[in-house]
Amino acid sequence: APGRLSRTFRAILARSRLVLLAYALLLVPAVYYALGVRQDNSVERLIVEDDPDAVATRQFGEVFGTGEYAVLMAEADDPLSCGALGRIDQVEKALQKVPGLSTNSALGIYRRAKAGFEASPDSCNAFRRFVTGTDLFRKQGIVGDHYLSIGLILDAPTSEARKATLTAIDEAIAPMLADPAPLSRLSRLGQPYVNRYIDETQQSAHWYFVLFVAFVVVLNLGLYRSRRTLAAFLVTLAVTLAVSVGWIGWLGGSFTIVSPMVPMTILVTATSCLVYLHSRYVECPPGRTALDQQVFALENKFLACTASVFATAVGFAALAVSPIRPIRDLGEWTAAGLLFTWVILFTLFPALQKEFRTPMESERRTAGAALRRAADWLPGFTYRWRWPLVLGALAASVAGGVAMFGVPGRMEPLRV
Repeated sequence: APGRLSRTFRAILARSRLVLLAYALLLVPAVYYALGVRQDNSVERLIVEDDPDAVATRQFGEVFGTGEYAVLMAEADDPLSCGALGRIDQVEKALQKVPGLSTNSALGIYRRAKAGFEASPDSCNAFRRFVTGTDLFRKQGIVGDHYLSIGLILDAPTSEARKATLTAIDEAIAPMLADPAPLSRLSRLGQPYVNRYIDETQQSAHWYFVLFVAFVVVLNLGLYRSRRTLAAFLVTLAVTLAVSVGWIGWLGGSFTIVSPMVPMTILVTATSCLVYLHSRYVECPPGRTALDQQVFALENKFLACTASVFATAVGFAALAVSPIRPIRDLGEWTAAGLLFTWVILFTLFPALQKEFRTPMESERRTAGAALRRAADWLPGFTYRWRWPLVLGALAASVAGGVAMFGVPGRMEPLRV
Protein backbone atom coordinates (compact mmCIF):
# COMPACT_ATOMS: atom_id res chain seq x y z
CA ALA A 1 0.00 0.00 0.00
CA PRO A 2 1.31 3.50 -0.76
CA GLY A 3 2.73 5.21 2.30
CA ARG A 4 2.58 8.84 3.36
CA LEU A 5 5.71 9.73 1.41
CA SER A 6 4.34 8.18 -1.77
CA ARG A 7 1.04 10.01 -1.38
CA THR A 8 2.88 13.31 -0.83
CA PHE A 9 4.87 12.94 -4.05
CA ARG A 10 1.77 11.98 -5.99
CA ALA A 11 0.03 15.10 -4.69
CA ILE A 12 2.98 17.27 -5.78
CA LEU A 13 3.04 15.72 -9.25
CA ALA A 14 -0.71 16.09 -9.62
CA ARG A 15 -0.26 19.83 -9.07
CA SER A 16 2.98 20.22 -11.03
CA ARG A 17 1.87 23.36 -12.88
CA LEU A 18 0.78 24.98 -9.65
CA VAL A 19 4.20 24.16 -8.19
CA LEU A 20 5.91 25.80 -11.18
CA LEU A 21 3.72 28.88 -10.83
CA ALA A 22 4.56 29.16 -7.12
CA TYR A 23 8.30 29.04 -7.84
CA ALA A 24 7.94 31.56 -10.68
CA LEU A 25 6.33 33.98 -8.22
CA LEU A 26 8.99 33.24 -5.61
CA LEU A 27 11.75 34.03 -8.10
CA VAL A 28 10.75 37.71 -8.29
CA PRO A 29 11.67 38.65 -4.68
CA ALA A 30 14.48 36.09 -4.64
CA VAL A 31 16.25 37.65 -7.62
CA TYR A 32 15.57 41.16 -6.31
CA TYR A 33 17.24 40.48 -2.96
CA ALA A 34 20.00 38.37 -4.53
CA LEU A 35 21.04 41.27 -6.76
CA GLY A 36 21.31 43.45 -3.66
CA VAL A 37 24.01 41.29 -2.04
CA ARG A 38 27.27 43.23 -2.19
CA GLN A 39 30.86 42.00 -2.05
CA ASP A 40 33.27 43.31 0.61
CA ASN A 41 36.60 41.46 0.63
CA SER A 42 38.42 43.81 2.99
CA VAL A 43 40.68 42.23 5.59
CA GLU A 44 38.95 44.00 8.48
CA ARG A 45 35.84 41.91 7.80
CA LEU A 46 37.81 38.94 9.16
CA ILE A 47 38.65 40.60 12.50
CA VAL A 48 36.95 39.25 15.63
CA GLU A 49 34.69 42.10 16.71
CA ASP A 50 35.07 41.61 20.48
CA ASP A 51 38.84 41.07 20.38
CA PRO A 52 40.40 43.41 23.03
CA ASP A 53 42.79 44.98 20.50
CA ALA A 54 39.95 45.55 18.02
CA VAL A 55 37.78 47.12 20.73
CA ALA A 56 40.64 49.39 21.85
CA THR A 57 41.31 50.42 18.25
CA ARG A 58 37.66 51.38 17.71
CA GLN A 59 37.63 53.37 20.96
CA PHE A 60 40.81 55.18 19.91
CA GLY A 61 39.25 56.01 16.54
CA GLU A 62 36.12 57.40 18.18
CA VAL A 63 38.25 59.89 20.13
CA PHE A 64 41.04 60.75 17.71
CA GLY A 65 39.50 59.87 14.36
CA THR A 66 40.47 57.07 12.06
CA GLY A 67 41.16 56.24 8.45
CA GLU A 68 42.91 53.74 6.24
CA TYR A 69 46.66 53.88 6.36
CA ALA A 70 49.28 52.98 3.78
CA VAL A 71 52.97 53.66 3.30
CA LEU A 72 54.93 54.69 0.22
CA MET A 73 58.57 53.62 0.59
CA ALA A 74 61.08 55.66 -1.42
CA GLU A 75 64.13 53.36 -1.64
CA ALA A 76 67.64 54.42 -2.61
CA ASP A 77 71.26 53.71 -1.72
CA ASP A 78 71.37 57.15 -0.09
CA PRO A 79 67.82 58.43 0.38
CA LEU A 80 69.16 61.72 1.84
CA SER A 81 71.10 62.70 -1.27
CA CYS A 82 69.92 65.77 -3.17
CA GLY A 83 68.82 63.76 -6.18
CA ALA A 84 66.74 61.33 -4.09
CA LEU A 85 65.21 64.11 -1.99
CA GLY A 86 64.28 66.06 -5.11
CA ARG A 87 62.45 63.03 -6.48
CA ILE A 88 60.70 62.40 -3.16
CA ASP A 89 59.65 66.04 -3.08
CA GLN A 90 58.06 65.58 -6.53
CA VAL A 91 56.19 62.50 -5.28
CA GLU A 92 54.81 64.33 -2.25
CA LYS A 93 53.67 67.33 -4.29
CA ALA A 94 51.88 64.99 -6.71
CA LEU A 95 50.17 63.19 -3.82
CA GLN A 96 48.90 66.47 -2.34
CA LYS A 97 46.61 66.87 -5.38
CA VAL A 98 44.73 63.61 -4.64
CA PRO A 99 41.34 64.32 -3.00
CA GLY A 100 40.62 62.46 0.22
CA LEU A 101 44.32 61.82 0.90
CA SER A 102 46.61 63.20 3.60
CA THR A 103 50.37 62.59 3.70
CA ASN A 104 52.94 62.69 6.44
CA SER A 105 56.69 62.30 6.15
CA ALA A 106 59.98 63.61 7.50
CA LEU A 107 60.28 65.85 4.43
CA GLY A 108 56.74 67.15 4.97
CA ILE A 109 57.49 67.93 8.63
CA TYR A 110 60.68 69.73 7.60
CA ARG A 111 58.83 71.69 4.92
CA ARG A 112 56.24 72.92 7.43
CA ALA A 113 58.86 73.72 10.07
CA LYS A 114 61.17 75.61 7.67
CA ALA A 115 58.48 77.15 5.46
CA GLY A 116 59.45 75.12 2.40
CA PHE A 117 62.10 72.90 0.86
CA GLU A 118 64.23 73.07 -2.27
CA ALA A 119 66.54 70.33 -3.49
CA SER A 120 69.62 72.53 -3.18
CA PRO A 121 72.85 71.39 -1.50
CA ASP A 122 72.29 73.67 1.51
CA SER A 123 68.68 72.54 2.02
CA CYS A 124 69.64 68.87 1.57
CA ASN A 125 72.42 69.14 4.15
CA ALA A 126 70.08 70.94 6.55
CA PHE A 127 67.47 68.21 6.07
CA ARG A 128 70.09 65.51 6.70
CA ARG A 129 71.00 67.15 10.01
CA PHE A 130 67.28 67.49 10.80
CA VAL A 131 66.47 63.78 10.46
CA THR A 132 69.75 62.35 11.79
CA GLY A 133 70.18 64.70 14.73
CA THR A 134 67.68 62.62 16.71
CA ASP A 135 66.71 58.96 16.67
CA LEU A 136 62.99 59.84 16.69
CA PHE A 137 62.49 59.46 12.93
CA ARG A 138 64.44 56.21 12.81
CA LYS A 139 62.52 54.70 15.71
CA GLN A 140 59.24 55.57 14.00
CA GLY A 141 60.34 53.88 10.79
CA ILE A 142 60.12 57.16 8.89
CA VAL A 143 63.77 57.10 7.82
CA GLY A 144 66.23 54.23 7.37
CA ASP A 145 69.62 53.57 5.85
CA HIS A 146 68.10 52.96 2.41
CA TYR A 147 64.62 54.48 2.50
CA LEU A 148 62.38 57.38 3.42
CA SER A 149 58.72 56.56 4.04
CA ILE A 150 55.68 58.66 3.21
CA GLY A 151 52.63 57.93 5.35
CA LEU A 152 49.30 57.96 3.49
CA ILE A 153 45.98 58.50 5.28
CA LEU A 154 42.95 57.67 3.14
CA ASP A 155 39.52 59.09 3.88
CA ALA A 156 37.77 56.03 2.41
CA PRO A 157 34.66 54.91 4.33
CA THR A 158 33.69 52.34 1.67
CA SER A 159 35.51 49.85 -0.53
CA GLU A 160 34.50 51.87 -3.60
CA ALA A 161 36.01 55.04 -2.10
CA ARG A 162 39.18 53.14 -1.23
CA LYS A 163 39.49 51.81 -4.77
CA ALA A 164 38.96 55.29 -6.25
CA THR A 165 41.55 56.90 -3.94
CA LEU A 166 44.17 54.22 -4.63
CA THR A 167 43.57 54.60 -8.36
CA ALA A 168 44.04 58.37 -8.04
CA ILE A 169 47.29 57.81 -6.09
CA ASP A 170 48.60 55.47 -8.78
CA GLU A 171 47.75 57.96 -11.51
CA ALA A 172 49.40 60.83 -9.61
CA ILE A 173 52.71 59.01 -9.14
CA ALA A 174 52.61 56.99 -12.38
CA PRO A 175 55.61 58.87 -13.92
CA MET A 176 57.67 58.25 -10.78
CA LEU A 177 56.68 54.58 -10.67
CA ALA A 178 57.70 54.11 -14.30
CA ASP A 179 60.98 56.01 -13.87
CA PRO A 180 61.90 56.36 -10.16
CA ALA A 181 65.58 57.31 -10.78
CA PRO A 182 67.60 58.42 -8.91
CA LEU A 183 65.53 56.31 -6.49
CA SER A 184 65.83 52.56 -6.89
CA ARG A 185 62.07 52.06 -6.56
CA LEU A 186 58.83 53.19 -4.95
CA SER A 187 57.08 50.47 -2.93
CA ARG A 188 53.39 50.66 -1.97
CA LEU A 189 52.55 48.93 1.30
CA GLY A 190 49.64 48.69 3.72
CA GLN A 191 46.20 47.30 4.31
CA PRO A 192 44.40 49.34 1.61
CA TYR A 193 46.66 47.80 -1.04
CA VAL A 194 46.09 44.33 0.41
CA ASN A 195 42.33 44.92 0.29
CA ARG A 196 42.54 46.05 -3.33
CA TYR A 197 44.60 43.00 -4.23
CA ILE A 198 42.00 40.72 -2.65
CA ASP A 199 39.24 42.55 -4.52
CA GLU A 200 41.09 42.06 -7.80
CA THR A 201 41.62 38.35 -7.20
CA GLN A 202 37.92 37.94 -6.40
CA GLN A 203 36.93 39.52 -9.71
CA SER A 204 37.47 36.10 -11.31
CA ALA A 205 35.06 34.38 -8.91
CA HIS A 206 32.28 34.40 -11.52
CA TRP A 207 34.40 32.05 -13.64
CA TYR A 208 33.88 29.39 -10.97
CA PHE A 209 30.18 29.43 -11.78
CA VAL A 210 30.77 29.51 -15.55
CA LEU A 211 32.99 26.43 -15.25
CA PHE A 212 30.45 24.75 -12.99
CA VAL A 213 27.63 25.32 -15.50
CA ALA A 214 29.86 23.90 -18.23
CA PHE A 215 30.52 20.87 -16.02
CA VAL A 216 26.77 20.36 -15.46
CA VAL A 217 26.10 20.59 -19.20
CA VAL A 218 28.81 18.07 -20.07
CA LEU A 219 27.81 15.74 -17.24
CA ASN A 220 24.15 15.89 -18.13
CA LEU A 221 24.51 15.41 -21.86
CA GLY A 222 27.06 12.66 -21.25
CA LEU A 223 24.82 10.77 -18.85
CA TYR A 224 21.30 11.35 -20.20
CA ARG A 225 21.78 12.76 -23.76
CA SER A 226 18.65 14.91 -23.46
CA ARG A 227 18.22 18.68 -23.77
CA ARG A 228 14.97 18.50 -21.83
CA THR A 229 16.73 16.81 -18.94
CA LEU A 230 19.50 19.41 -19.10
CA ALA A 231 16.88 22.18 -18.97
CA ALA A 232 15.29 20.62 -15.87
CA PHE A 233 18.69 20.45 -14.16
CA LEU A 234 19.67 24.03 -15.02
CA VAL A 235 16.32 25.53 -14.00
CA THR A 236 16.44 23.69 -10.67
CA LEU A 237 20.00 24.85 -9.97
CA ALA A 238 19.19 28.44 -10.98
CA VAL A 239 16.19 28.58 -8.65
CA THR A 240 18.23 27.02 -5.85
CA LEU A 241 20.95 29.64 -6.28
CA ALA A 242 18.49 32.55 -6.52
CA VAL A 243 16.56 31.53 -3.40
CA SER A 244 19.71 30.86 -1.34
CA VAL A 245 21.44 34.13 -2.27
CA GLY A 246 18.13 36.02 -2.05
CA TRP A 247 17.83 34.84 1.55
CA ILE A 248 21.24 36.38 2.26
CA GLY A 249 20.13 39.65 0.68
CA TRP A 250 16.89 39.66 2.66
CA LEU A 251 18.95 39.34 5.85
CA GLY A 252 21.07 42.31 4.76
CA GLY A 253 24.24 40.25 4.43
CA SER A 254 27.20 40.92 2.16
CA PHE A 255 29.74 38.52 0.72
CA THR A 256 33.34 38.40 1.93
CA ILE A 257 36.45 36.67 0.62
CA VAL A 258 35.21 33.28 1.94
CA SER A 259 31.60 33.65 0.75
CA PRO A 260 31.95 32.06 -2.75
CA MET A 261 31.95 28.75 -0.87
CA VAL A 262 28.26 29.29 -0.01
CA PRO A 263 26.73 29.06 -3.51
CA MET A 264 29.32 26.55 -4.73
CA THR A 265 28.62 24.14 -1.86
CA ILE A 266 24.89 24.45 -2.44
CA LEU A 267 25.21 23.88 -6.20
CA VAL A 268 27.51 20.87 -5.83
CA THR A 269 25.24 19.21 -3.26
CA ALA A 270 22.14 19.92 -5.36
CA THR A 271 23.78 18.51 -8.50
CA SER A 272 24.74 15.25 -6.80
CA CYS A 273 21.18 14.76 -5.54
CA LEU A 274 19.72 15.57 -8.96
CA VAL A 275 21.90 12.85 -10.47
CA TYR A 276 20.71 10.38 -7.80
CA LEU A 277 17.06 11.16 -8.47
CA HIS A 278 17.16 11.25 -12.26
CA SER A 279 19.38 8.20 -12.68
CA ARG A 280 16.84 6.14 -10.77
CA TYR A 281 13.96 7.76 -12.65
CA VAL A 282 15.25 6.84 -16.14
CA GLU A 283 15.59 3.14 -15.17
CA CYS A 284 11.89 2.55 -15.77
CA PRO A 285 11.15 -1.20 -16.18
CA PRO A 286 8.66 -2.37 -18.82
CA GLY A 287 5.03 -2.13 -17.79
CA ARG A 288 5.48 0.69 -15.29
CA THR A 289 4.01 4.14 -16.00
CA ALA A 290 6.13 7.28 -15.95
CA LEU A 291 4.18 8.59 -12.95
CA ASP A 292 4.69 5.40 -10.94
CA GLN A 293 8.38 5.35 -11.82
CA GLN A 294 8.79 8.97 -10.82
CA VAL A 295 7.13 8.40 -7.46
CA PHE A 296 9.24 5.28 -6.96
CA ALA A 297 12.49 7.17 -7.76
CA LEU A 298 11.62 10.01 -5.39
CA GLU A 299 10.69 7.64 -2.59
CA ASN A 300 13.67 5.37 -3.24
CA LYS A 301 16.25 8.19 -3.14
CA PHE A 302 14.54 10.30 -0.47
CA LEU A 303 16.60 8.92 2.42
CA ALA A 304 19.94 9.07 0.57
CA CYS A 305 19.42 12.65 -0.63
CA THR A 306 18.04 13.79 2.73
CA ALA A 307 21.00 12.29 4.58
CA SER A 308 23.47 13.90 2.16
CA VAL A 309 21.88 17.35 2.34
CA PHE A 310 21.31 17.42 6.08
CA ALA A 311 24.75 16.01 6.95
CA THR A 312 26.33 18.80 4.91
CA ALA A 313 24.00 21.38 6.46
CA VAL A 314 24.84 20.25 10.01
CA GLY A 315 28.56 20.40 9.25
CA PHE A 316 28.32 23.98 8.05
CA ALA A 317 25.90 24.99 10.81
CA ALA A 318 28.62 24.03 13.31
CA LEU A 319 30.58 27.08 12.08
CA ALA A 320 28.01 29.24 13.91
CA VAL A 321 30.22 28.96 17.03
CA SER A 322 33.05 30.87 15.30
CA PRO A 323 33.76 34.34 16.73
CA ILE A 324 34.75 35.54 13.23
CA ARG A 325 31.65 37.02 11.61
CA PRO A 326 32.30 35.95 7.96
CA ILE A 327 33.00 32.37 9.05
CA ARG A 328 29.83 32.33 11.13
CA ASP A 329 27.85 33.73 8.21
CA LEU A 330 29.39 31.15 5.90
CA GLY A 331 28.11 28.32 8.07
CA GLU A 332 24.65 29.74 8.72
CA TRP A 333 24.01 30.83 5.12
CA THR A 334 25.16 27.51 3.68
CA ALA A 335 23.05 25.51 6.14
CA ALA A 336 19.95 27.60 5.34
CA GLY A 337 20.61 27.34 1.59
CA LEU A 338 20.87 23.56 1.84
CA LEU A 339 17.49 23.40 3.59
CA PHE A 340 16.00 25.39 0.70
CA THR A 341 17.79 23.04 -1.69
CA TRP A 342 16.21 20.00 -0.05
CA VAL A 343 12.70 21.42 -0.51
CA ILE A 344 13.37 22.42 -4.12
CA LEU A 345 14.79 19.00 -5.00
CA PHE A 346 11.58 17.21 -4.02
CA THR A 347 9.08 19.77 -5.31
CA LEU A 348 10.36 21.82 -8.25
CA PHE A 349 12.52 19.16 -9.92
CA PRO A 350 9.77 16.49 -10.05
CA ALA A 351 7.39 19.08 -11.51
CA LEU A 352 9.97 19.98 -14.17
CA GLN A 353 10.54 16.31 -14.98
CA LYS A 354 6.84 15.86 -15.58
CA GLU A 355 6.19 19.04 -17.54
CA PHE A 356 9.37 18.74 -19.65
CA ARG A 357 8.66 15.04 -20.23
CA THR A 358 12.26 14.08 -19.64
CA PRO A 359 12.89 10.82 -21.53
CA MET A 360 13.41 7.41 -19.95
CA GLU A 361 16.28 5.07 -20.73
CA SER A 362 13.93 3.07 -22.96
CA GLU A 363 13.25 6.22 -25.04
CA ARG A 364 16.81 7.51 -25.24
CA ARG A 365 19.89 5.49 -24.50
CA THR A 366 21.84 6.82 -21.51
CA ALA A 367 25.28 6.15 -20.08
CA GLY A 368 23.76 4.15 -17.25
CA ALA A 369 24.94 0.81 -18.59
CA ALA A 370 28.56 1.95 -18.69
CA LEU A 371 28.33 3.31 -15.16
CA ARG A 372 26.83 0.07 -13.91
CA ARG A 373 29.68 -1.89 -15.50
CA ALA A 374 32.16 0.43 -13.77
CA ALA A 375 30.33 -0.03 -10.46
CA ASP A 376 30.46 -3.81 -10.89
CA TRP A 377 34.18 -3.73 -11.73
CA LEU A 378 35.39 -1.32 -9.05
CA PRO A 379 34.85 -3.39 -5.85
CA GLY A 380 36.74 -6.38 -7.26
CA PHE A 381 39.62 -4.19 -8.40
CA THR A 382 39.96 -2.43 -5.06
CA TYR A 383 39.79 -5.74 -3.17
CA ARG A 384 42.40 -7.37 -5.39
CA TRP A 385 44.80 -4.48 -4.89
CA ARG A 386 43.79 -3.66 -1.32
CA TRP A 387 47.27 -3.94 0.19
CA PRO A 388 49.03 -1.57 -2.24
CA LEU A 389 46.09 0.89 -2.05
CA VAL A 390 45.94 0.95 1.75
CA LEU A 391 49.70 1.06 2.23
CA GLY A 392 49.98 3.78 -0.43
CA ALA A 393 47.35 5.87 1.36
CA LEU A 394 49.16 5.45 4.68
CA ALA A 395 52.50 6.38 3.08
CA ALA A 396 50.95 9.52 1.58
CA SER A 397 49.52 10.43 5.01
CA VAL A 398 52.92 9.99 6.66
CA ALA A 399 54.56 12.11 3.96
CA GLY A 400 51.95 14.83 4.52
CA GLY A 401 52.60 14.74 8.27
CA VAL A 402 56.35 15.05 7.72
CA ALA A 403 55.84 17.99 5.35
CA MET A 404 53.55 19.74 7.82
CA PHE A 405 55.37 19.11 11.11
CA GLY A 406 58.92 18.57 9.83
CA VAL A 407 61.69 16.30 11.10
CA PRO A 408 63.76 17.58 14.05
CA GLY A 409 67.23 18.48 12.87
CA ARG A 410 66.48 17.66 9.22
CA MET A 411 63.42 19.49 7.94
CA GLU A 412 61.62 22.55 9.25
CA PRO A 413 57.83 22.42 9.56
CA LEU A 414 55.59 24.38 7.17
CA ARG A 415 54.95 27.97 8.13
CA VAL A 416 51.68 29.85 7.83
